[in-house]
Amino acid sequence: MNSMTKIDKLIKEVKNETGFLNGQVTLSSNDIASIPKYFQVKQNYPNPFNAITVIEYTIPKRANTTLKIYNSLGELITILENGIKEAGSYRIEWDGKNFSRNVVSSGVYFYVVAADNFYSVKKMVLLK
Repeated sequence: MNSMTKIDKLIKEVKNETGFLNGQVTLSSNDIASIPKYFQVKQNYPNPFNAITVIEYTIPKRANTTLKIYNSLGELITILENGIKEAGSYRIEWDGKNFSRNVVSSGVYFYVVAADNFYSVKKMVLLK
């Protein structure tokens, strides 16, 4: 049989993307099922929040990924993620602090998750 199964193709793709070749990577069906199929950014929770909020996102492949927080004027408040991330699901907490580690004021904020050609913007509210 010359055709590859979907699992064989996925294993080949993972080996090529990670640089692991010659059987150095072993994926179980659980591993394969846990690889996200698409880019997704969930709404933060709680929202509105007081001290800490959680931001969750998934990326379907290894990508240069950023998670940035902006205020309602479009000013960059802080960067929570900035680097290469493997395919998977991520959970990040924001404590309502800026680059200087000072607590920001109550108001509307936006978080932007970008990974390669994908991006998503969500609104959140900080209440004190």
